[in-house]
Amino acid sequence: MTDIKLYRTRSVIVGAAIAIVAFIISQLSQAPFNVSLTVAIVLLCAIWWATEAIPIPITACIPLSIFPLSGIISRAELGGALGNPINLLLIGGFILSIAMVNTKAHLRIASVLFSLIKPQSEKQLIIAFMLCAAFLSMWISNAAAAMMLIPAALAVIEQNRSTAKREKFKVPLLLGICYAASVGGLATPIGTPPNLVFIQAYEQATGLRISFIDWMKWGLPCVLVLLPIVMLYLTRKYSSSAQDDSTHRIELSRISKREQYVLFVFVLVILAWMTRADPYGGWSEWLSLPNAHDGYVAILGAIALFIIPVQTQSLNGNNQEQNGEYSALLTWDEAKHIPWGVILLISGGIAISIALRNTGLIGSIAESFSIFKSWPLWLMIGLICLSVAFITEIMSNTACAALIMPILAALAISLDLDPLLFMLPAAMCASCAFMMPMATAPNAIVFATNQLSIKDMIREGTPLNFIAVFVVVLVLFLLTSIF
Repeated sequence: MTDIKLYRTRSVIVGAAIAIVAFIISQLSQAPFNVSLTVAIVLLCAIWWATEAIPIPITACIPLSIFPLSGIISRAELGGALGNPINLLLIGGFILSIAMVNTKAHLRIASVLFSLIKPQSEKQLIIAFMLCAAFLSMWISNAAAAMMLIPAALAVIEQNRSTAKREKFKVPLLLGICYAASVGGLATPIGTPPNLVFIQAYEQATGLRISFIDWMKWGLPCVLVLLPIVMLYLTRKYSSSAQDDSTHRIELSRISKREQYVLFVFVLVILAWMTRADPYGGWSEWLSLPNAHDGYVAILGAIALFIIPVQTQSLNGNNQEQNGEYSALLTWDEAKHIPWGVILLISGGIAISIALRNTGLIGSIAESFSIFKSWPLWLMIGLICLSVAFITEIMSNTACAALIMPILAALAISLDLDPLLFMLPAAMCASCAFMMPMATAPNAIVFATNQLSIKDMIREGTPLNFIAVFVVVLVLFLLTSIF
């Protein structure tokens, strides 16, 4: 048995053993059966998510099956967890991302940014890639943004550089892409899953819905402050010596009809997201659609990709374009490979939060933190965010957010505070884990290139963890007093 298989086997056994012991202790203390079972399942999920004993999405299926089976949550609540509009927003966003990749529209956007920046040195080149990653991750998932830029970055690393120069250059370039994708994802709700986990948990706790623009009022300033700091940190050792401009271009063919239509749908969806609730109540109020949600907009945009026809184009024997048959902008064979595991993970997190609420455990957990009531608010927020940032280093940031959001909501309510004060900075700091490959999807994608070592990531990422927490807490502390 390999070391990995042995580790996972032990993790399965240890997690199950701890869950069983917790259940027995809870029962011996005369706790109701549903409470004991909920404690056991939450502990089991936390351990298996942290250790990845079994695939993270499969662990998320445990509360989705056990809780309704035991009556802890109802079938209607289970349906609400699986069919939540946040899941629809993710599905629609992923499908739009696939269409962008298939038509190379994402590279078109990156090419425009490069033409505006015109990088003439290694330092400028790193910054250009980081700006592209940050901008793309605002509108598509940060994982997709990182994945799109990595091939171009690897090609640039190999161009006109000695081995020693490549070794020096690749670390800040590749880390710059994954860090910028994570930071850029803070700007909008769809940038990274923890943002959506927070929005759902906050609405569940307070009944208040956060719009696309509401989020950008907090997220965009954080990005505008944090991203330049990360850029300066990663490029601190690199010169600005001029290089051949040809190494800095992303060469693309003439824009196709298919690419134009995909970009058109993409822009329409973004505009619909941004104007749903603002200005003056947004189109949802103008059209008397009080139940409108960004998730429904994303799904409608995704549906449009399967309906809008476009004529295929190909080259004949004389290298001249010729028109072919009509087909939709996207096919199901192309779209079916979206990361369904993230949907299951968020649904499992919602089921856990409902179970904690239904059994009264969430109130008990919040009461146990009452000793912190006398602490300064800034200190509590700082410790919460620092804990989240480092916990995320050893488990999925989405899983971490799914576990901690309902607890933070209950803690804030027990202290007579707006849950936003704890939940919002914690959700953002869940995406500010820069040390380990498993912390965020962009980290894992960059590490999978085999161009970086974990030592590289820890050396560069550890200071950034502290810097990011400080910046996020400071900016949000100032913004929440304004908005």
